Amino acid sequence: MAPYAIEQVIQSVYAHFKDGIDGFDTEIELFGKCVGTKDFTEGTSAFLEKRKPQFNGN
Repeated sequence: MAPYAIEQVIQSVYAHFKDGIDGFDTEIELFGKCVGTKDFTEGTSAFLEKRKPQFNGN
């Protein structure tokens, strides 16, 4: 539920409905952008530590 990740998910869903754009390629590209964020690290750490993540939008 990280804000940046949610924004990227919405963009990839909308891309699927645009003519001439492959939504799956867009999803792959945008997921790659999410992996390098602090929120991704926080989410992964929180999952492994079995705690609720504290996302800050980075």
